[in-house]
Amino acid sequence: MPGRSDAALNQNLQVVLQMIGTLNLQASGVIDSDSAKLKTAHDRYASTETSLTMLCTEINDPSRIG
Repeated sequence: MPGRSDAALNQNLQVVLQMIGTLNLQASGVIDSDSAKLKTAHDRYASTETSLTMLCTEINDPSRIG
């Protein structure tokens, strides 16, 4: 009977598409979380780099120590 197999196929495809949608939402959540962590790491690195540059300048020229 073609009607039953078509309905079963449609139902299975609907379930698969819902699962793909759920996985997509989970992946986007992980990407969002990871991007926030990368931004924090970047900001900390930039701040540390500036601080180290200032420290090296002060070591090389003690008169600049504030």
